[in-house]
Amino acid sequence: MNEFIKSLLKSIKEYFQAVWVKLIAQVIIFLTIVVMYITTTRLLPKRLRVQKYRFKQFIERIEEFSDYTPNEGDSVIQLATKSNGMFNRILDTIHDNIEDPHWDFKAFIQDKKPEFNVYESEEFTSSYLPTVAPFASSLRKLGSLNKNEHLIEYVFQVGDKKIELIVISNQENVVNHVSDGKLNKATVSKGSFEDVFAAKNEDYYQIINVLFDKVSNKLHLTADNNGSLQISPVDQGYDQNEYVPDETFLSGIERQIREFKSRGYQRTFIFWGQPGTGKSLTTLALASRTEGRVLKIDSSFIRQFNENKMLRQFFLKLDANLIVLDDVDHFMDSLNQNQTFLYILESMKTLEHKTALIMTVNDISRLNAAFLRPGRVDQIIEFRAPNKQERDLFIRRLLVEKFNIPFPDANHVEQLTKATVGMTQAYIKEWLRLYLVEDMKIDVVLEAIRQRKKIMKVAKIDIDDEENSSID
Repeated sequence: MNEFIKSLLKSIKEYFQAVWVKLIAQVIIFLTIVVMYITTTRLLPKRLRVQKYRFKQFIERIEEFSDYTPNEGDSVIQLATKSNGMFNRILDTIHDNIEDPHWDFKAFIQDKKPEFNVYESEEFTSSYLPTVAPFASSLRKLGSLNKNEHLIEYVFQVGDKKIELIVISNQENVVNHVSDGKLNKATVSKGSFEDVFAAKNEDYYQIINVLFDKVSNKLHLTADNNGSLQISPVDQGYDQNEYVPDETFLSGIERQIREFKSRGYQRTFIFWGQPGTGKSLTTLALASRTEGRVLKIDSSFIRQFNENKMLRQFFLKLDANLIVLDDVDHFMDSLNQNQTFLYILESMKTLEHKTALIMTVNDISRLNAAFLRPGRVDQIIEFRAPNKQERDLFIRRLLVEKFNIPFPDANHVEQLTKATVGMTQAYIKEWLRLYLVEDMKIDVVLEAIRQRKKIMKVAKIDIDDEENSSID
């Protein structure tokens, strides 16, 4: 046993005598890398810092290059092989690691369009570009890589800025409609693009702002099951003609948003209350009066927010003045959704463009307490069923201003006001429509209201019979 221990110790001693210089060198190199890491990722000014994954990539490349260093016993053939490997690795690095089948594309850009930089992003070309491609101000075919891949140059005019992109497209309908050397952009569909593209500068993401121009700066954004974006005007699905806004309330919210933004603060509101109290229509009225860009997003967008990096980037790059989100409680049914909202709120607070956010909620008890705390949600405003005085005023204004009855029957107004106690503005509007359709036969309308209240009671739909104000 003693002999074994002596032999083991002797072997260890001989090993350290042979490699002690290399061990010291390795420790020095290791410490040098640690110092470089801390310096470049933490100690340098923020504008000069290197992201951690970039530093890791740099070290990995050095490690890869070590494979190509010569050894004492290398033959001429082995030296030539290592030299060729090093050349190819350096070339890969210069070309941003974009390999076949995109070498031809990079060669074309460097030869024909050297002012363009080549990028690789599957998310950008599979989601952003198909959404905005139909809105390009001009496009033309530059050439073909093969019979299926064609080089298309898109030009987008976003405000006073011109953004130029060159992409690889396999859209047959694009290349089959060429007139005088230029493509007929009316034939462009939401086809697919290869994940490599070239741009003149690094603000190519700004092409998404062209969407606002197509809907008069009022953009309703949804996402299908595949994460592809769909756009429409923000007022779609609302009937504004029969809505009477509360001017005092609207002016107060507008003033708050304006004053907080002028002082560099972002403002987030929640409008909550039972359906039909005017939350969404009040929000719509604010959207229609907001100068600048309004973005309305819905549950289809939020549900995919966690899994779709493109949607997150899209959301944060849209410099909207007001973001509207209806019925938040309808899809806050999981921890992931709550975390998504916390991420959205925290992100919005840090943006330079202080975007106001208004959310509507029917059942506020379904929202997480962390979501509701000050600093994330700044103001919570309850919408209630109107009291007697408010119902009387609402009925008169609808009849006069929206239904063109300049002198409504005072007795009928009084009976309708009494019969609709506890009912929201949405219900009242429907009873007034029935009142007009039935040629102002008040008894028919009152009986319909009584029957509806019986059904609501059976269905356990609460009616707030207390006389309270509609907005606190």
